Amino acid sequence: MKQSYSTRRIPLDKRLKFWSNQSSHLLFPLEIDTHEYGGQKFFGTMVSNNVGPVTIYEIKAQAHNVHHPEPTGPSNEQTFIVVMIQTFGTGHVAQGGHNVTLNPGDITLLDSARGFDLRFPGPVKVFLLQMPWDEIHRDLISPQRITGLAIPGSEGIGCVASSFLKTFIQQAPNLSLPEVSSLTRSVIETLNVAALSYLDVSARESTDCRAFQLHQIRLYIEEHLRDSDLSIEKIAEAHGITERYMHKLFKAEGISASRLLWERRLDRCKRDIENPYFSGKSITEIAYSWGFSSSSHFSRVFKQRFQKSPKAFRPADPKAGT
Repeated sequence: MKQSYSTRRIPLDKRLKFWSNQSSHLLFPLEIDTHEYGGQKFFGTMVSNNVGPVTIYEIKAQAHNVHHPEPTGPSNEQTFIVVMIQTFGTGHVAQGGHNVTLNPGDITLLDSARGFDLRFPGPVKVFLLQMPWDEIHRDLISPQRITGLAIPGSEGIGCVASSFLKTFIQQAPNLSLPEVSSLTRSVIETLNVAALSYLDVSARESTDCRAFQLHQIRLYIEEHLRDSDLSIEKIAEAHGITERYMHKLFKAEGISASRLLWERRLDRCKRDIENPYFSGKSITEIAYSWGFSSSSHFSRVFKQRFQKSPKAFRPADPKAGT
């Protein structure tokens, strides 16, 4: 469903309140102000479009600041991950200890379960891709680490990710729901690769050897999930460290390397099982394609992780009952 909002016909003294209310209604609680910019006459337009599991926004506005307050306790409100692509102007983002600047083409991810601040010191245009946390958190790697980062969109994998995201956002309203669902998973994988590569470079340029090693290991695991022979011993050997040291590295992460490996495999299997485009492959074939070597073991650990059997996630056959 497509909706459009504009401050054009709103009295000047009521525009900020109108913009705050509409933004909060469509997204989540947001406070808007222009005091830093002399309280200049504010103008903004927003176009939103619900497409399957995601909502897309195109926002154009004059200079303003945005504050999303830190949640103060348990809430029944749905939480989201929002991908923001700067397409015009400059933006400044603060979340999770990160303070970054966005230039046209750059990407950042925002977590509505935590507070954040945005500053747009001049005219700005951004695309937002809002995705429910419940739908994507199992596929998104290290949300706590990657939200609030600035992924440069000018070169390398960041440029690829930025171009792909902008094309997806522009074309999603013309796609079928199965196509959108499938491409949404591709969006997450693209963001994972871009964010991990950026973190890898940041760690490489820092003096934090531990952070660098962790990102190298995470990337290695992602790249070798289909290898049925992948083991903790093999991962440690590939990085020239002992298994004991690797366990020590992951202790502060709150998850062991072994658990990370199996959870990522299970997440990939669930993604493919839910995808209508893989309906021609059996569940066992999908499991084996992601490194599992026993269908009974796969079914058991899958149910432990997702509380349902693999079959429960298979899309209904549209031809059934006709």
